[in-house]
Amino acid sequence: MLIKGGAYLELPARLKAIAMDKTGTITRGEPEVVRVAPFGTHTDAELLTRAAALEARSTHPLARAILHKAQERVGGTAPATEVQALKGKGLTGMFDGEPFWLGSHRYVVERGQDTPQSAELAEALEGVARP
Repeated sequence: MLIKGGAYLELPARLKAIAMDKTGTITRGEPEVVRVAPFGTHTDAELLTRAAALEARSTHPLARAILHKAQERVGGTAPATEVQALKGKGLTGMFDGEPFWLGSHRYVVERGQDTPQSAELAEALEGVARP
């Protein structure tokens, strides 16, 4: 670790409060899935199974969190095929002979699949108040 300047070492002594996130990113150094929110007729198990299949070969910290939660709730799953990472957006791939995708809310909007329900949930999870 490289620290440039003594002021950065002295700064923590003046802290009055530290905020911790509930995902574990700060407290344990790794993200954790804290909520699964499927839409329509999909179930938690379906969503976790498909997400884990798409993320099965990824080393991304969010992928590890998804895989851990899927293993915990639904057990293992076969990896998806033809998986393509879409930088800054998500993933696409084939699972059980069907195409699936996984991504950020921004990717949902880009795909034209945003709904008031998904927008409201995304804003709530991001801590953004609706006007």
